[in-house]
Amino acid sequence: MKRGFRKFAGVLLAAIMVFSMLPVATIAHAEDADIDSVELRGYYGIECGEWIIDYDYYIYTDDLRCDVDNAVLMYYDEEVDIYHEYKDDYAKCGYRYFLVVTLESESGYSLENATATLEGIESSKEEYDSEYDEKTFYFDLGEATPITSLSVTHVYPPCIGENAIVEEMGCDNDSVYPDETKSVWQKKTGNDKWEDMDGEEKFNADDEYRLKIIFSGTEDVIIDEDVEIFVNYYAGTPITDDETGEVIGVYYEFGKACDKPSQQTLIGTIEVEDVTVPVDGEKPDTMRIGTHAVEYTIKNEHWYNDDEDESEITGNFVADEWYVLKLEIELNEGYYFDDGYSMLIDADGDPDYDYDIEGNVMTLWLYYRCLKNKPILDVKIDGIVTPVNGEHPDYSNIAPPEDAKYSIVDGGWLDVDVGSMVGEGLFIGGRTYVLYLMLECEEDYAFGSARQINAYFGDTKAQVGYVRYDYMSLYCVYVAEEGESVTDINILGVTCPVIGEKPTTEGLAVGDETKLEIVSATWEIEDSELDATHEFVKDVTYTLDIIVQAKKGYTLDIDEVENVRVNAKNCESLYEYMVYDDPELCGENQLMVRLVFEAVSDEVITTVEIEGVKLPVVGAFATTDGIKAVEGMGYTVQDAMWVDASMMMFRIGPVLKSSYYAPVFRPFTGRFEQGKVYALMIALEADEEHIFNYGRMYLKINGEYVPYINIGMGRGFALIENDRTSFIKTYVPAEAEYIKEVKVDGVIEAKPGEKPSYESVKIPDDANYTIRTGDMRYEYLDENNEWQPVPEGEEFKKDTQYSFYVELEVKEGYMFDQGEEFKATINDRMAEEKFFIDNGAIVGLRIPMTHEHHVEKVPAKDPTVDEPGNKEYYKCTGCDDLFWDEACTKPIENPDDVVIPALKDSAMYGDVNCDGVVNMEDVTSLQKIIAKLTTHEAYGALSRINSDCNHDDDVNMMDVVEIQKYVAKLIDSLDPKRV
Repeated sequence: MKRGFRKFAGVLLAAIMVFSMLPVATIAHAEDADIDSVELRGYYGIECGEWIIDYDYYIYTDDLRCDVDNAVLMYYDEEVDIYHEYKDDYAKCGYRYFLVVTLESESGYSLENATATLEGIESSKEEYDSEYDEKTFYFDLGEATPITSLSVTHVYPPCIGENAIVEEMGCDNDSVYPDETKSVWQKKTGNDKWEDMDGEEKFNADDEYRLKIIFSGTEDVIIDEDVEIFVNYYAGTPITDDETGEVIGVYYEFGKACDKPSQQTLIGTIEVEDVTVPVDGEKPDTMRIGTHAVEYTIKNEHWYNDDEDESEITGNFVADEWYVLKLEIELNEGYYFDDGYSMLIDADGDPDYDYDIEGNVMTLWLYYRCLKNKPILDVKIDGIVTPVNGEHPDYSNIAPPEDAKYSIVDGGWLDVDVGSMVGEGLFIGGRTYVLYLMLECEEDYAFGSARQINAYFGDTKAQVGYVRYDYMSLYCVYVAEEGESVTDINILGVTCPVIGEKPTTEGLAVGDETKLEIVSATWEIEDSELDATHEFVKDVTYTLDIIVQAKKGYTLDIDEVENVRVNAKNCESLYEYMVYDDPELCGENQLMVRLVFEAVSDEVITTVEIEGVKLPVVGAFATTDGIKAVEGMGYTVQDAMWVDASMMMFRIGPVLKSSYYAPVFRPFTGRFEQGKVYALMIALEADEEHIFNYGRMYLKINGEYVPYINIGMGRGFALIENDRTSFIKTYVPAEAEYIKEVKVDGVIEAKPGEKPSYESVKIPDDANYTIRTGDMRYEYLDENNEWQPVPEGEEFKKDTQYSFYVELEVKEGYMFDQGEEFKATINDRMAEEKFFIDNGAIVGLRIPMTHEHHVEKVPAKDPTVDEPGNKEYYKCTGCDDLFWDEACTKPIENPDDVVIPALKDSAMYGDVNCDGVVNMEDVTSLQKIIAKLTTHEAYGALSRINSDCNHDDDVNMMDVVEIQKYVAKLIDSLDPKRV
């Protein structure tokens, strides 16, 4: 690529496509190689109202030297001669659409003179960017065509007694359709006219009905007058506008209403299990007939010959005779059968069948042909060898087990990639082959049904093709292994020219698995061999010629010489390599590999270790925090991101033809899920005066080696470009431990006059979850019966319903159990609502904070002279409300009602005898008390207070004088305020 690391994911995409599609793992290409033509795939037609797909995921190139950099759908504005990117959801009629595709060449190639076709369409316009060697092609897709097919689904027939309401009706997602529909039921009247029904009218048994559907809602959608409209897969009658003739809707006729209540559950499939296929010499047996279904019950069953009187069989089955198993199946309450259009019968033995339905009872006939004898249900084929490259097709070593009741009568190998049988040729490494065998039963045996048989080729489960009682065909798929043919060269120990060093070939070797050996190796400059005293000079081009030959017993495949792969170590300045089988350069069964270098002076990075990467755990967030380079390695981590690897590989090409995989990178930022595969993409940048090795650089994540293997192998990939490198490492998340119970304590109750506080909220120290920051709040129920947050600083109010809401987040490696066993308590009370917000990783809990009274009894107390008393009552320690009873059913509205005033507060000065009036009798009573002829207690508790008329805290004759003055009306009052 010529733009370096300008697009991290784009670089990886292009690089991995090259490595995954090329049989040659090219390090560099020849300069200025032209690309003549490129063929693109993935064009789809456009219809009015059709949803516009994302073309970026569907366009690709068969040319291996360029990649699709961008693809966008545009429409052409003829008035101003401008192309506009089309961003709406649906195509509009009357617009001319273009697919604009930008291609970017691989390093060393040029698109300047290239042409391109898209599904046979030649581009109408081309633009070339010489700076980046990008070329843009415009493909005219024509005008969007009118809609020619329409499908409406989820329509249910009218049922007796139901209301004429249109429910659950919509348009098929796989069809082109308007945005909205307007529908109404219609009933045929006595004069053969149709009248609309309202939703309250009920369907009757003897009337005929139809559904009228009018399309509306989408602008610029044209429905062709010859449109085919299907409702529930049945053709309807189009409705046209009287003036314009445009199709605006459809009539769908039903006839009379059915008698199947819609509140029952429809059954479209009947399963009959454990049916014993008739076997010669056995008696009929229906005891093993059963089903796991709960919607119906098999009431009656019996075997009989295929005759009209259906007389039940009492003797033995006879070989090759046809028999019928008749079953009566009755529905359980709450279910009804399908009307017959989509009823499926699933029975052991794969029989032919007929059935008839009357009400809630089905009569089912299963037709079987009697087997000669015991059926064979297990087949094991031994002696299978996986196809090996270079070998002839052979299955003579295949032998059934000694006790097998069958023999192999025919067979052969099929080359899946070309779709034909393999004759006298050889297996080709990497191709897919199918071994086909025909088996024949011995006398008195027959194969069971295809679904009952398990067949194995060695340890590989075979696929059963066809069973006809005493014959069976089966096959097994293999991929040919690489064998004796040598096309792979793995050269190690190559050290690039470094300024000031002397040429050497020490350490040069080939890999152990290459089946090759090195004959000679020489350094050259301008076709002249370098002597041992020469020193490498900066920016000078050097050549290393290596002669290799196949080891004994192996053959270099000269016909495949262009596919030879060279992996060289420690050769970061290598910009070209060539492989020759020229007799003038090398001998028989030899190849010469020429590596071309420029001398460099940068310090080479050959080993990369990355620390801080954690294995994904179910429920944990995708994070790249903590990823760092090992100190002193000469590089830094430039970027890192997680991608969903389950969506990363995209297969292209026919199923049985040559195909390849191209990666699709979609950044992943959520929580890891069980069962999915994720990839970590990391970009590294070399420090100043360092350069990454262009050969086999060793990458490690937390000490685990990540080799250079195609991403499709599920291990890793690396690309080096200038002073940057990037690679991918795939992970499968570890399973999380499930939390079945949660306890949150310390939540304050909603006490009137108190402000909400979270200081008391706590979770156990050993809990495997935490409280999400900011996701803890008190709420109140508003007038619309909806929960609203309590404003900050606002106190709880009386007679208002409150709740406490908290969100809990699992720690890494844990998930909340979403099943019925999951328990959540707050203050030892079960949380009344649980919200699983994020796939079991975050749960929201709510508990209503309805105040519960905790009362204490306040006993009655007599008042004193100075202190008031009180009546008996009960007080809530939480809200301070008062009640006359302990059950809190009789609230005390006025707190003063419980107070008994202090005695002095009730004094009537001068009323010594406490009779309620002040007169001469009080004078006499006080004189007696002073003379000690009687006491205050004789008159009552207030007598002593009432007698102190001059308020000097002493009772004597002066108080008598004050009373006499009051009685004689010499003073107006005895109140203490008068003094």
